[in-house]
Amino acid sequence: MTKLDVLDLHGNQIEKVENLGHLEELRVLNLAGNNITHVNNMAGMEALAELNLRRNKIITVVSQESSFEVDFSSYISFLGEEIADI
Repeated sequence: MTKLDVLDLHGNQIEKVENLGHLEELRVLNLAGNNITHVNNMAGMEALAELNLRRNKIITVVSQESSFEVDFSSYISFLGEEIADI
């Protein structure tokens, strides 16, 4: 499933996101409207251009790598989130 281009998982009551780095060609990830509190280890998602995390319960966004190697210059939305740590 490494060739996946768009993944829309909005409104699925997801609680955590982790280890998606193997989705190297993923361009769009929609996780809006879930119960996500932590986003962990997304390093390796170089093609990601749009990440939607609106209407979640985000506390932290962390990577096991020393830094995110993702260019979020196109679109990233944390609208309505009170993030404690990125």
